[in-house]
Amino acid sequence: MRAPSTSNTVRVALVLAIGLICGLGAPAGAAESLALKRVMLSTGGVGYFEHEARVTGDAVLDLDIRLDQVDDVLKSIVVYDATGKVGTIDLPGREPLAEAFRDLPFGKAALRSPAALLQALQGAVVSVTGPRQISGRVLSITRETVTLPKTGAVSTQHRVTLHTEKGLESFLLEESQSVRLTDATLQGQVNAALAAIARHRVADRRRIAIWVTGRGARTVRVAYVVQTPLWKTSYRLTLDRDATAKTGHLQGWAVVENMTGHDWKDVGLALVSGNPVTFRQAIYQAYYVQRPEVPVEVLGRILPRPDTGTVAGQEAASASGAPGRGQPRERLKRAEKRAAGKSRSGALLRSTPPAIGGGYQSGAVAPGLADADLAAPPVARPALLAGARESATQVVFRVPGPISVASGHSFVVPIADTRVAAVRVSLYQPRTHADHPVAAAQLTNDSPSGLPGGVLTLYERDAKSGAVAYLGDAQLRTLPPKDMRMVGFALDEKIRVERESKSSSTLIKGRISQGVFSHTVVSRRTTLYRIKGVQGAPRRLIIEHPRYPGWNLPKQTNIKVELAKGAYRIALDLKPGEDRAISVVTNRPRAETLALTALGASRIRAYASSDSLSETIRDAFKRMGGLMAEIERHKNDVRTAEKKKKDIFDDQRRIRDNMRRVNNRGQLYLRYVKKLDSQENSLQALEDRLEAARAAQRKAEKALADYMAGLDI
Repeated sequence: MRAPSTSNTVRVALVLAIGLICGLGAPAGAAESLALKRVMLSTGGVGYFEHEARVTGDAVLDLDIRLDQVDDVLKSIVVYDATGKVGTIDLPGREPLAEAFRDLPFGKAALRSPAALLQALQGAVVSVTGPRQISGRVLSITRETVTLPKTGAVSTQHRVTLHTEKGLESFLLEESQSVRLTDATLQGQVNAALAAIARHRVADRRRIAIWVTGRGARTVRVAYVVQTPLWKTSYRLTLDRDATAKTGHLQGWAVVENMTGHDWKDVGLALVSGNPVTFRQAIYQAYYVQRPEVPVEVLGRILPRPDTGTVAGQEAASASGAPGRGQPRERLKRAEKRAAGKSRSGALLRSTPPAIGGGYQSGAVAPGLADADLAAPPVARPALLAGARESATQVVFRVPGPISVASGHSFVVPIADTRVAAVRVSLYQPRTHADHPVAAAQLTNDSPSGLPGGVLTLYERDAKSGAVAYLGDAQLRTLPPKDMRMVGFALDEKIRVERESKSSSTLIKGRISQGVFSHTVVSRRTTLYRIKGVQGAPRRLIIEHPRYPGWNLPKQTNIKVELAKGAYRIALDLKPGEDRAISVVTNRPRAETLALTALGASRIRAYASSDSLSETIRDAFKRMGGLMAEIERHKNDVRTAEKKKKDIFDDQRRIRDNMRRVNNRGQLYLRYVKKLDSQENSLQALEDRLEAARAAQRKAEKALADYMAGLDI
């Protein structure tokens, strides 16, 4: 069974309604062409495009789109018909080039040259005209290299051998005038292959036919979401030359590009600032399910189907919905109607959108978009400031008046022009510059709608003379209503900041229970900032002190602190020429648990003398220190006795070595024997002392262990 070719027309069934299919075959009524009326561009990199047409009765609406937009259109297309219904949507198949050659006796490589085509069509009947007129079946094509006698140039030619009624005949392909395929079917296949290559190269658009059915005259809207260039925002902030001024003048502009391939003529435009979830899916591409390969059965063998169990015949018919005994056809029809209703409710498109504001009106727009955002005004107005409306996850800017933009052109529209709260500050960020702060403006959005992120150019204006000077550029992140941003635009070299840091740790409390010492250690970081102010001018300096997880900044009465991302912002008002120093202390409490048996004598002594612990705990550590000292004394006794034993053993080894070299009847030998006897007596006494010392050590160790285990303070 051959897979269906994608060259066939792809029919996307959007809504299947009972009784609708029969009406699709009726002649279409009157319909205007779809005209682009509304555009909504999102900072998510997509655009919402809404077309309108007036139709009467049943109609077919044509929509031309680019080939690279078909996937997005199939994913998002929606049709709104106030009183009618949506039928199907038809569009030509994608027809991949490889699919066009699936049923042909040659591949695409065969069309690279006449020789390659004849080689691929070996056995086909051809008729040749030229120096020789012959007809026969293609047998072979041989490549020959010829060297010209006069110039020595090398050329290549192809000799084609045909099997004719007279036998084998050949001709040079380059010398022939024409080579014609005699088989009309084969000639048609070559023509179809060449046409497919041409379509694949130039067919970059698709026409979509949308069927709608209904009665009377009405407006039908067709909308979809496709990829568009990101619209950008740029701002201009003009500050007063007076450094104590509290406001500034903010202008915002949106840069929009029309790269859709269509001119926008008198369309309503809205710009959306947000971060919606967007993705692509290759819906227009043909996919095939991979099926397992079953081996060919031979010698009369059969392959039974896998068994899935059994059910009673009556129950099986009822469960499957198939007509059978006990289920009249009237019940079947009702079931089909219920299934059709479920299919309509879960279809890709709906004939009417969800109710907005209590009911659906003829002029309703897509769900989630208000008429104020997209509906074109009845009278054209000059392009003034775009109106903004805040929603749950985005800000919508509606451009006043119909907009006309040629394809491939850009335009700029104002979205903000107002006085805003803007205060000059010097922002010290150690990671930006270690010695000097950044000149910045503390910008507060006191408007009811947010501002999208963008680049910001700052100017300074003299209120008396009106002279304007350029200050620098900055980046403005998305600014919600009532929120604040620091926008740095230059390095303030008139202020110098020196920074010095040191660290320490302090034990603050502890507890002993079940042989475990639980305590809290506070790590402390102290940073000293030395600030050299500006002569003749006051400054507000904001220090961004690093903020790390687990560390905190204790509240201090003489310091104003705000939290920023990864930093504490400490504000200082410097008088003209004032030099100032400020210490910022952050700490981190850390809980630790230690087994008492794992503590060494030095740690025990340190805890016994710590003023951070209670007197009871210090006394316990002192007692542990005394027991450990007693254990150490017994260990010294053991080590001393063991050393003396080793010395005696070494001396006995020397004596026995000497005794082997002297006369066993001489005086020296007898002297050695007497000394060995004396050493044996000493060894016996040392063994007794060593055993007593070891027993005392074990007793002291047990006393320490029992004491530690019994502590609960």
